[in-house]
Amino acid sequence: MSVAMTAVGTAGNLHAGSGNQYIVEMTRAAVEALARDHAGRTPGQVAKDHLLHLLPRFEPPTGYARAHRRLEEEGVVLLDGAPGTGRTATAQVLLRNHAPRRVTFHEIVHDDTRQRLFDPERIGEYDRLLLDLSGAPLTSTQGFEGELSSVLGLLKQRRAALVVILPTSAARGLPSSVAHLAVTITRPPDAEIRVVRRFLRLSGNSERETVPLPASLKQFVDDCHSLDDVAGFARVVSEAVADGTPFDAACDMAVDALRDRSGDAAVLLGTVRDSRTRGLLVASALMEGARSDAVHEAASALHRRAGGEAGPPLVLAARPLSVRFGAIKVEIDAAGRVHFADRGLADALSRQIWRDFPDLRGTLRAWVEEILLLPRLDGPEREALVHRFAAHSLREGHHADLERLSEYWSKSSNPREQRAAVGVLSAALSDRAAAADFRAYLLRRARQETLTRPERQVLVAVCRGDLAVHHPFAAVVRLHHLARREAPGTVAGDALMGLAGEGRRLLRFLLGRLTHSSDEERHRVPDAELFLRCVDSPHVHGGSGAEGRPLAVDPAVRADLATGWAGAFACLDAGRWFPCARGWFDAAARDGDALGLVDVLLDACRGRSSAQGLLYQAALRWAATRPAEDAAASALPGAVLRRVKETHSHRAARARGTSTP
Repeated sequence: MSVAMTAVGTAGNLHAGSGNQYIVEMTRAAVEALARDHAGRTPGQVAKDHLLHLLPRFEPPTGYARAHRRLEEEGVVLLDGAPGTGRTATAQVLLRNHAPRRVTFHEIVHDDTRQRLFDPERIGEYDRLLLDLSGAPLTSTQGFEGELSSVLGLLKQRRAALVVILPTSAARGLPSSVAHLAVTITRPPDAEIRVVRRFLRLSGNSERETVPLPASLKQFVDDCHSLDDVAGFARVVSEAVADGTPFDAACDMAVDALRDRSGDAAVLLGTVRDSRTRGLLVASALMEGARSDAVHEAASALHRRAGGEAGPPLVLAARPLSVRFGAIKVEIDAAGRVHFADRGLADALSRQIWRDFPDLRGTLRAWVEEILLLPRLDGPEREALVHRFAAHSLREGHHADLERLSEYWSKSSNPREQRAAVGVLSAALSDRAAAADFRAYLLRRARQETLTRPERQVLVAVCRGDLAVHHPFAAVVRLHHLARREAPGTVAGDALMGLAGEGRRLLRFLLGRLTHSSDEERHRVPDAELFLRCVDSPHVHGGSGAEGRPLAVDPAVRADLATGWAGAFACLDAGRWFPCARGWFDAAARDGDALGLVDVLLDACRGRSSAQGLLYQAALRWAATRPAEDAAASALPGAVLRRVKETHSHRAARARGTSTP
């Protein structure tokens, strides 16, 4: 059977095998589809939805009002506080409330693209910036205060907002130049009860039910849980109450759901000794919520991979599937989906399996590769399986397993496997402990010369999607490497131009890379092609559709533009650079060349008569396409010729050792 996703070329596709054939053309639509979740949301929409979900459920900590005031007055606040006080959520809400129209914030990180934390070139008008130093040792943040002091004026000038999450208790050692920006937040005594009441209100229930407080809620408050656990507790309570469960019983359920079940998981794993039943237990833990027949088929596959006896048992002699599930404390709901009778047991079992069976990890990775294509698994079930496996691998620090898994799936042209490859990398990039390692991994992959078309498509989807949401400069770097290694005008280049077009700072950053990032001969032609696409924009030359001040006004940008055009004149024939030059001529004619665009083009000729002649011919060719009554268009070729002659005159005068009057 042949299943064509997208047709490629006109000569047809040879398929002589018996399996499915997936023909993938790298198009912008295909990449955008890969980056979306099963609900059709882009990573940017997911980030926005997360923030919108957080806002009404956020309980301000003690010190929030002071932090908000400091951010409004200074444009900067340094958050200090103990772990579990909600510093990350507080930072996100502060940035959101400071500029409500801005959808996302950008994270500042130490990575391959910056020599210092606060690069003025990356601080744009009204930017919202987050720097999380909470997990960094105090010694690694030395010098941060000096860097911050140097950009305080710039942040105010550009009306940008910056929230820094400090390492715990670091505020006490800050120098006086920035100490006034620090605010310590703490949890109010009744934070847990307030959060529960917020969740109840949002689910349409009355908070009067919380009076008097049930004994289980009082005990939960006394146990001093993290705010993540508090939110989890409140979520279970509000959902149970919405389903008709009395409030006291809902609190009991929530306490039970948050109970540490590692002991229960260890006992259950130790009790189940039959390999087939243990395989069913492992599959149920990693696939909770999937349909029972899919879990059963996956368990059989795991049994085979783990070296179980060959061949299925006699069908009529086997115990009923419902009985086998019941023996491992798994229930099948009315929709035919499996759930453990004890909430939280699936996660505890998965953790225990990773600890107790280290030799099984490679087998589990291969098993996940195999069962991803089970016909009985639907899209959300596959997505849940991928994210669950990724979460456990990340928690145990097994980054190499996820790298191998993503590479295995990304080599396939099967859209299910490609989506899974994107899912693995997305999960890794959202993990605060692993994100830096996987940003570096994406850079190494983007620089590889031997990537297949499906592999490039996966990398482009991840960079343009999840990475670009909070780390757009890092995404530009990786997309640039990918675009250099593919034909002009294909998907990485499209993604790169789309991202750079979202902000002036990103466009300026890309211009700098295209004109200064490499002296390698093999990159000159692709960089020249990308440069032409980059500068054929009203945001650069000020033509029709420009918003704000064109980049060509900046002297430093003009120097880069001249360098880039020089590369285009040297590497490409006139037919390839003329369409972009035509846009520049249009912009120059529209305002009498107030920006001096023709001067930039002539500077790019570097005094070479051949390049100057081609530029003059291009101006004549452009003018011939304009209406006869367009006086500005008619005059432009003459202006080009006049400036060429002036250049030659100045050069001749210098050669004679004299100067022209």
